[in-house]
Amino acid sequence: MKKRKLVGWALATALTIPAFSALAQLDEGPILHPKSTTAKSAGATLLVICDIACNWKLDGKTRGAIAAGDSAKAPLSLGQHLVGAITQDGLDKKETEIEIKTVSQIIVHFVLQPVRDVRVKAEQEAQVKAQEQAVQEQAAKEQQDKERQARERAAHEEIERQAEVLYKDLRYGNAKPLLDQACAEDSAKSCNYLGLMYAFGRDVTKNEAMAKTLYAKACGAGSADGCYNLGCILSAGLEAWGGPAEDHPRAAALFSKACDAGHAEACYRAGQMYNYGQGVTQNIRTSVSLYTKACDAGIADGCYWVGSAYYNGEGIEKNDELARRFFGKACSLGSKNGCDMAH
Repeated sequence: MKKRKLVGWALATALTIPAFSALAQLDEGPILHPKSTTAKSAGATLLVICDIACNWKLDGKTRGAIAAGDSAKAPLSLGQHLVGAITQDGLDKKETEIEIKTVSQIIVHFVLQPVRDVRVKAEQEAQVKAQEQAVQEQAAKEQQDKERQARERAAHEEIERQAEVLYKDLRYGNAKPLLDQACAEDSAKSCNYLGLMYAFGRDVTKNEAMAKTLYAKACGAGSADGCYNLGCILSAGLEAWGGPAEDHPRAAALFSKACDAGHAEACYRAGQMYNYGQGVTQNIRTSVSLYTKACDAGIADGCYWVGSAYYNGEGIEKNDELARRFFGKACSLGSKNGCDMAH
């Protein structure tokens, strides 16, 4: 019985010693674990290329500039990403979504020039269309303005016509409101008629200053009659009106202006001014030229004075043949003096 117990203790002791030995070895250094097979793999590489200079973005963040035809590189994790490129002037851009599933190099090539070409073409077409529309609108506006002006002109001419009819019918009181309206709208003819009314007191109080003002306005608006009538007042002297003496230089200029506009009487009066040196330097040749214009327009006295100039030979070469011719024309136009000289 004692031997069995000893053997049993010895066996237990033998089994225990290796266990303590193993524990001693574990204390001598770190415990090493094997690498996990579920660790996350490294990401991919993104290569971005632009055909023209651009700035590029990754997932909404600006990453920098890329020269034309150059590239930029960046690490990229697995999963979905948004890559974009925009031209440096900020006018043209492209974006693309990519999904990284494996570790590799992903190349994204942005071709921005065609995008720019499309935009530029669209802008040019829009500009041309806008210009065409502007031209059409301007043409329509001009047409509307022409039509409006034509209506206004027609209405103005009708008022002017009615005023003239009433004036020539001696219905001065009825004519005056229409003449006032037409003259206010710069009707030369109506201003001249109003001037005549004030000059002669036709249904209005005679007023020399008002007559002069109206004649001047008519003259300035192109009325030869207005220039002639104002010249008549200035050449005749204004003492009878309680005003200043005659203003021959202005009168001569007004008669010449009216003559140039085809007013026959004005040519005759301008001829007189040059014949007698009233307001101008006396000049018989100029006088004869003005008298001739009056004669050609049917003014008998103009023909008579041309004949007299050639007959007397003062300031112009004497020419009896021309004198007889002009005296004869004066006679045919009703000039008694012309008839006396023609025979």
